[in-house]
Amino acid sequence: ASVLGSDFGSEILRHMLPIRSASITRGLSLGIWKISVLGKLSFRHHLLRETAYKMLLVSRRKQIHRLVAEVILALYPEPEVENLLSLALHAAAADCADIALNYLEAAGDQCRFAHRNQLAIDLYTELERLTDDSDTGMRARGKKGAVLEVVGRWSEALELYRTSISIADADSQMTQHSCRMRISLGRLLMQQGYSDEAIEVLEKARDFLDGQHEMVLGSIYANLGG
Repeated sequence: ASVLGSDFGSEILRHMLPIRSASITRGLSLGIWKISVLGKLSFRHHLLRETAYKMLLVSRRKQIHRLVAEVILALYPEPEVENLLSLALHAAAADCADIALNYLEAAGDQCRFAHRNQLAIDLYTELERLTDDSDTGMRARGKKGAVLEVVGRWSEALELYRTSISIADADSQMTQHSCRMRISLGRLLMQQGYSDEAIEVLEKARDFLDGQHEMVLGSIYANLGG
């Protein structure tokens, strides 16, 4: 149960335990967890959950995280909101790319629009870590950078954009990603008062495109004020 998090749906736990309802009832009677107002189970003491989790071998944790992901997917074949978030987090924690990659970006987007910014950053980071697809990885970096800007972690965003540009420039198939990252970098530099460097970065993006990708060019000219 410690792998499920600080609070969790009893239905998920029931499908994980060999003796379902009896085990949950016993846990309640022993004061291990309690039922919240929303009907979820939660550990009565945070340190109890944290200690139990840390006692598990890393390999065992991953096994259980994968089991949780599989149970969620079985119970909710088209997960929404919290179930989608839980599924993405557990699958990623299990290094289960075959499940996680189907849900990490959608869960990150949900958190981003709900202003759950640190969760969004974590999900985009996991998406980049697990994917073998360069386009998906670069898209995850771009979205993560945007959230870093929102929360005022500008130096991290600047470093992410610069690193992303270096990665994209090394692959001739990633010109558009390179330009998009330059637009993000140039815009942020402009906002931070580094106008000369910003203009240099944005003009470089414009030169790369050389008349292609009109929508991206429009963003460049908007940032240049042209």
